[in-house]
Amino acid sequence: MTFANLFNFFSELSFNFRHSYQAKVIVWILFIYCLIMAVCILKLFLKHPSMLDYTTHGCKKDKRIKKEKEKVAKLPVGTWEKINAKLNSVNPNDWKIAVIEADKTLDEALETVGIAGGTEGERLKNIVGADVGDNLNNVWDAHRIRNSIVHDSSFELTNDIARKAVRALEDASKAVK
Repeated sequence: MTFANLFNFFSELSFNFRHSYQAKVIVWILFIYCLIMAVCILKLFLKHPSMLDYTTHGCKKDKRIKKEKEKVAKLPVGTWEKINAKLNSVNPNDWKIAVIEADKTLDEALETVGIAGGTEGERLKNIVGADVGDNLNNVWDAHRIRNSIVHDSSFELTNDIARKAVRALEDASKAVK
């Protein structure tokens, strides 16, 4: 058998199969399968629109942190008693919320007294130590802890660190007012 004969044999076999009843059935089955898969994917996205949110990637931990941020954003400026009460909780998420609320309270105090800057970090750069008492370095540390809580979903916060951060932010906030 030569190469030409072998080529002709497979050409005829291919031609015959393409025009056979079995090939048409296989094509229709694949077409119906693709339609079913497209409908399932569409239903999935309609049922769970959060899958289209590329910032969360469907991660439960990221969604939990996002919900905590929304909770903090909806809260009015809390009193220091409320913030300190969260530190007495056994739930580490309450400690995180306490640090975030304390940082937000200081930021609002800095804005109120007219410290220039678009963000709290910029306002902290524009103040001198006397504006926030003697603990400017502690305030910066507390602000960095707050940033770690908000931006790093794997950040582990202990109650002692949360208490130190809230204390520094509370002292600075009272010194500003």
